[in-house]
Amino acid sequence: MGNTDDEPVTENEWDRRRKAPAHFWAKAHNARYSARVLQSLDEHVAVELAAQSAYRGTPSQALWEAFIREASIALELILKALICAQCGKPPRTTHDVYALWSEARLPSLKNDDWQRLAEMTEVLNWAGRYAAPTGDKKMDEARVRYTKHEHRIPLGATYIIEPAPLKWSDFDALYQIVLEQFLQVFELALPRDKHPDPEIGVCPQSVCARSSFAPRSA
Repeated sequence: MGNTDDEPVTENEWDRRRKAPAHFWAKAHNARYSARVLQSLDEHVAVELAAQSAYRGTPSQALWEAFIREASIALELILKALICAQCGKPPRTTHDVYALWSEARLPSLKNDDWQRLAEMTEVLNWAGRYAAPTGDKKMDEARVRYTKHEHRIPLGATYIIEPAPLKWSDFDALYQIVLEQFLQVFELALPRDKHPDPEIGVCPQSVCARSSFAPRSA
């Protein structure tokens, strides 16, 4: 027989992990760090590593693509950490950071930042891995979003569209907005002097073990 309304629902290990804010936070923390390393790697080191690995492409392009992927993943995960902490349920299965921003009830953004969220959604959905999306729907959706938030610069009788840059500082400004809100909801806004890196603040790995939201060890 299945469970009745009066019977407690038993959660297994995976059920707990799917809605564990600290799990999403820890993964976001790691991805953010990886993005920083990729963005900061010295050009000479990159060229040397390319030679050692028989890479025949353009190191700066490869590192740029990797940085954007990791930054986008980090933002997706910290958004899902916040949503988990807010509702106590698993976040919906999506890579759409543009939509997740509103779902997390975060403040509205300037047009450049909405463009960045649209770009990172594309990276997560297809552009970070494939030559084209599996269908036209995602491409059409992205085009609508870009058009809504585009920055037009008049040029005589016409205009040019200036895309929003996506550098480390642009990404991390968005990340920190979500992180600050997450810490407030998660009730773990510890003094920054408790962590050796004042830029990061609280380290998720240091609180996972004592958090009721954290997944159990495998």
